[in-house]
Amino acid sequence: MKFSIGQVSKLFEISKDTLRHYDKIGILKPEVNETNGYRYYYEEDLEKLGLILETKYLGIPLSEIKKTIESESLIEYKNLVVRQEELITKQIEGLKIKQQHLQEDRETLDKIINFKNEYDFSKLNIYEESMNLYEVNMEKIFNGSFYKEFLLELEEGLGFDEEEYHYIHQVLKNGTLKENENEIYIKENKNNKDLIQKYIGENKLDVIKKYINGKVISTYFYGNEKYMNDYIISLNNYFNGNQCANAYIMYDFALPKQNNKEEYFVKIILEIKR
Repeated sequence: MKFSIGQVSKLFEISKDTLRHYDKIGILKPEVNETNGYRYYYEEDLEKLGLILETKYLGIPLSEIKKTIESESLIEYKNLVVRQEELITKQIEGLKIKQQHLQEDRETLDKIINFKNEYDFSKLNIYEESMNLYEVNMEKIFNGSFYKEFLLELEEGLGFDEEEYHYIHQVLKNGTLKENENEIYIKENKNNKDLIQKYIGENKLDVIKKYINGKVISTYFYGNEKYMNDYIISLNNYFNGNQCANAYIMYDFALPKQNNKEEYFVKIILEIKR
């Protein structure tokens, strides 16, 4: 029994153009009536088309499907399916990472929406903190040949854990802040430590280890950079008087604003000097 291109199109719910494309690339060639140019398909063609559509549904490119069909080998079919299964597994893992990031972003936004800055500093508790930090020069990263590799690892969730990035603001005796924007301080954990060692071993980074070991206070703040700096200075005046101290800033979220007045949601860790 033979079927017209229209009948096959309706039966498989695909367009005639799709069938003509399959004919053109040689993956499914119908019988063509030379007198009128009509295309006809037989039952074995329908079985082949079903296999093509099922395999294509799995995301396998037509070129690979064609090559596998032409091989007439069960092993090649299995290899094709295994390769696609591995690819899909990798994609699922990537989507799970993205889903986790979205969930964390939503939780952060919920926290910010309901957040109020704490101006009664007596409510902030002094506690002991012990933390190892790696000082990394960002200019070395941005100017380095491995910058694209660095970004790719971040996108795939393989880079440094972003929640462990800290910037240092040094509160000076004259009541001003000094910040080196070219340096970040990355908290030591297994993932970050392994990456640091990798980049050092490849001579891609110069890294200095720094330690926090002593009394600190921590709090969160939401606002633009000017108000954040004023807040840090006020914190230091309350806890340290006119003594110099380091404030470690971890940026959780940045809300773009016009005129470069972005608002930031940050965690502040302030060293206690007295």
